[in-house]
Amino acid sequence: MIQLHMSRGTQVPRFKHSCKQIIHVKEWLSKNKLSLNTSKCGSILLGTLQRLLHSDELRVELDNPLLEYLSESPYIGLYLSNDLSWAKHIDKLCTKLSQQVKILSRIK
Repeated sequence: MIQLHMSRGTQVPRFKHSCKQIIHVKEWLSKNKLSLNTSKCGSILLGTLQRLLHSDELRVELDNPLLEYLSESPYIGLYLSNDLSWAKHIDKLCTKLSQQVKILSRIK
């Protein structure tokens, strides 16, 4: 069973499309004899900072375990934040670049 709830506990009807997509993924997993490790999964609600301030936290329940709500998450080399900010991604890139510059300066 898949359920999407806001923090006040009311079920969210506007996320029905998301539920359908999750159901398709679960069906594909079962057809291919795979399972979803819910301890490694999380949920993130994307939107502008103004919309996020006026919305409640989204809770996603997938076959009883409640998925952890994330404010940011790495995804294919990018760090996505719920407010669509690039700050975390840029910080990570700057850290990597500074390490590489230090290595190059030692080679000289």
